[in-house]
Amino acid sequence: MPLELVLMSLGTCSGSSVAALLRRMGRTVSALDVHASGVRREQHPTSFESIMLRFALTSPDVEEEDMRKAIQLSEESICPVWDMLKGRVIITTGFDIIR
Repeated sequence: MPLELVLMSLGTCSGSSVAALLRRMGRTVSALDVHASGVRREQHPTSFESIMLRFALTSPDVEEEDMRKAIQLSEESICPVWDMLKGRVIITTGFDIIR
């Protein structure tokens, strides 16, 4: 359960910062879902080897470049959970924009 809480924390932190950044850019965010999954290390202490974040954004006006920029800013300077994990865990991202 503790590792699942890490995924939930990362998903919540990154999702809320991405939504806030997009709104600050003047974009409409109707809904944003984040699916976080991870691959555990085999040896103890168990932790994640890698994490995949998949963002599903519902918006009439967000472009792919807007989404890339918001995710990058979240990683680099906004989301403290991401900051704690990067360098220790490989984190990859993907997104879908639903019109």
